[in-house]
Amino acid sequence: TGMHLATYTASAAGKMISHYERSIGERDHIDRDGVVYNLAPKFDRGPRGRYRELTKDLEIGPKTRPLADMIVTKPKSYSGDVHEFFKAAYDELFEMVGEDRVVCAYVHLDEPGAEPHMHFAFVPVVEIEVMTNDKTQPLLWTENDEKKNPEHKAGTQKRDNKGTLRWKRVPARDDAGNPIMYRTAKASAMFSKADMRDLHPKMEENLCRALQVDHVGIVLDENDPKKTLSGLAHDEYERVTAEIERSKRELAETRAEIADETERLELVRRSVATSQGEVDRVEVDIRVEEDAIRGLESQISAVENGNRRARSRIEELRCRIIEARSALVSKLQGLVARARGVAPALYASASRALAASLAPVETSHVRVPALDEFVYDRSSGAYYATIGADSFEIRPTGDGAYTWLSNVAGEMKRKIVTGDAYAAWKSMDEAYGGAKPSTAVPMKSKAAGARSVNKDRQQVSQPRISHQTTRPNRGYSR
Repeated sequence: TGMHLATYTASAAGKMISHYERSIGERDHIDRDGVVYNLAPKFDRGPRGRYRELTKDLEIGPKTRPLADMIVTKPKSYSGDVHEFFKAAYDELFEMVGEDRVVCAYVHLDEPGAEPHMHFAFVPVVEIEVMTNDKTQPLLWTENDEKKNPEHKAGTQKRDNKGTLRWKRVPARDDAGNPIMYRTAKASAMFSKADMRDLHPKMEENLCRALQVDHVGIVLDENDPKKTLSGLAHDEYERVTAEIERSKRELAETRAEIADETERLELVRRSVATSQGEVDRVEVDIRVEEDAIRGLESQISAVENGNRRARSRIEELRCRIIEARSALVSKLQGLVARARGVAPALYASASRALAASLAPVETSHVRVPALDEFVYDRSSGAYYATIGADSFEIRPTGDGAYTWLSNVAGEMKRKIVTGDAYAAWKSMDEAYGGAKPSTAVPMKSKAAGARSVNKDRQQVSQPRISHQTTRPNRGYSR
């Protein structure tokens, strides 16, 4: 929207004229069925011939821009007739530039992606004074120049980038003292900065008067971002505005993505806050557990210290038990030796009592003198003993009593005794002479083993005490 001025070099002028009159071939952004027309006079050789005619006598250098283009775009706010708008704009520009500079004024209504616009092309012909160096006025570096660049010493003569000394530029004069002029094309010399500053307001005013409306929209508001683009060439203006629109779309998409991410971050923040609460609770639980563990470790340490003391005490007791057991065996062996001279029945009773008293002791390899065999049957709780051809048995009846059976010198006896095994031993002892048996009461052994019988008569004085789970074969029946 609005109006801006563009200038082109001599090499680009032909392409631009082809663009104005649509002689450039197919273009993607152009509707070939669209309307294009020229408001300027029809010159004999067309816009190209008109351009060549206006520039043939001009001094044109490589930096000269001989073709100027005032692009006028219909404001979106203007709802009146499009052709009347461009005709009024053409009349204002024609009067401002002058007929002797006009090349063409094409209106383009064939660009679907752009607002209708007009290319008012002209050659900004001007006469300019020839400038020359005044060798009496050298240009010197100032203190400010030296502050910016220490190499530019204040008071020394300036040099350009090539090292050439610089002098003040002044108008050249002929011999008569008149300024020397030359004709060229220069839009900045044709329109001053003040002219360009007043261009939009004057055009707005004149168009409102010509179109008889209160507002056209040529003048851009100070806050309108397009105001800064009004000095661009039309093609560049279109590219920049298209890029701006694309950037706006991307910005809107980015803002939407940011909004989504913000929402997701808020959810994450809430989740983190909840998790933090759980973490705090877990940390409290961990501290409680750590305190409990430390307490348990203290208790374990105390128990371990107690265990060490207990183990030491156990080892001490074990040694004492071994010593006491050795002393007991020695004493019993002495008693057995002294009993060898008594009656055979009393000796057998003492041997049985001795074997019964030793049965619960977990020493299956203790040797008992005079007994050929002593067996404790764990499954039945019975005790068996032999001395030569004599055999003895005590067996529980299951109703709190014991039965003893004997086969001594071929005589078999049997008796049921109420009480424990000790009472049965005592009764059997009394049956064979009234001698008192050992005070040790036979008990069931914790260990169970196979029957072990020593038949070697050379070692009959030291049979093996064994524990078994099956009844041995005796020479009698119950």
